[in-house]
Amino acid sequence: MINLFDIKQLLISFICGFSVLCVIIYSGAVERLTMFLIGFFCSYTIMSYKKWSLKYFSVTISGIILGFFIAVWSILSIVPDRGIKPYPQVIKEGNQTAVLLILKGEEERYNISGLLEKMKEDKRFFNRLYSIIDLYQYKRAYERVGISKYNDQSREIYNKLNNLLDVDYDLYFSYMDGAVNYKKIIENKLMNSNYEKIIVAPIMLTESLDYLKLIDELNRYSVQNSINHIRFVQPLWNSEKLIRGIVYQIDAYAEGYENSNMGIILMSSTETEGDNRKADTTVFRQEMLFLENLKRQLIRSGYEDRKVKFVAPYLPTSSIKSAIEELQQYGVKEICIISINDIADHVRSIAHTEKIIKNMNKEKEFDINYIKGWGTSDSLIEELENRVRLLNVEDLSPDNQ
Repeated sequence: MINLFDIKQLLISFICGFSVLCVIIYSGAVERLTMFLIGFFCSYTIMSYKKWSLKYFSVTISGIILGFFIAVWSILSIVPDRGIKPYPQVIKEGNQTAVLLILKGEEERYNISGLLEKMKEDKRFFNRLYSIIDLYQYKRAYERVGISKYNDQSREIYNKLNNLLDVDYDLYFSYMDGAVNYKKIIENKLMNSNYEKIIVAPIMLTESLDYLKLIDELNRYSVQNSINHIRFVQPLWNSEKLIRGIVYQIDAYAEGYENSNMGIILMSSTETEGDNRKADTTVFRQEMLFLENLKRQLIRSGYEDRKVKFVAPYLPTSSIKSAIEELQQYGVKEICIISINDIADHVRSIAHTEKIIKNMNKEKEFDINYIKGWGTSDSLIEELENRVRLLNVEDLSPDNQ
């Protein structure tokens, strides 16, 4: 029979279980407060050692488990605050063509509700529980890295491209998620304007699952709303200008070194998307073609073939550590690691890569420079401008759709 002490112990254990989850996923004041509550619980339990029994521990463990899972349910039920905040956009009047720029985006700082919004698309129970582990990994990554610069670079691309397209186009800026996600821009901005043409420009390297999903959603949306004048910019895997922009970044780092003494690691973060094997094959093929073309351009610039390495999850025995160790055999001391999937690496990728570099430097000192993505080079902006202008002159008549 449960007495008053058991109820008290159950309540304290419940608070402890709730606090455990808060420590895992929250930071700052909330994390410190819940750590204090867990410390209080541990002290209280130790001081109550005279009352320890099988029933005592059963009540305690039940309370902790109940508190933890109710905390999980509460966190997963949070109404997202839409994460990434809107970016001011100046739209000109009277233009006949709209261009919708779409980037992946990332929270500038650790933001639980914004991150949960992306995770809530998966309704499967165990995957929803796994999102708690995801949140913890994001929290740790933001603690190591600080803030994400992805959105700063996104806005820089928007501003540069807007200057080039200033005369003839209305350029809109959006992300895959958040308050400025592409669906809201289309519904609230583009549908209320009488544009003759709408050009959707996702800034992506390959026909990934995200890209295919985006195109499918917008195609269905255009059919439902009788829109027959939407065109899509293709992924950038076959862009020579993008390759030149990446080579220029590497050259800037290599200044002062002999190119033949430099080691270069071209790093992909693409992982297997098991729900769509066909998309996986296409992604891998396009990415490998891009990597091979990039490597050829680097060799033309004076870098040695054997000192340019690929790192990708789908390549056997491929890792940053093994690539550095292999370059070490060639006597390389200066190494440039560059991520090739997006304009900027995401925080988790940065934290993971920097941890590996730090551990490798403990074993043997290297001069390693980590370039976190394509950046906002003029070559990239020119490529986007050319693709937009080319689509704008295409015939949009039904016969050519």
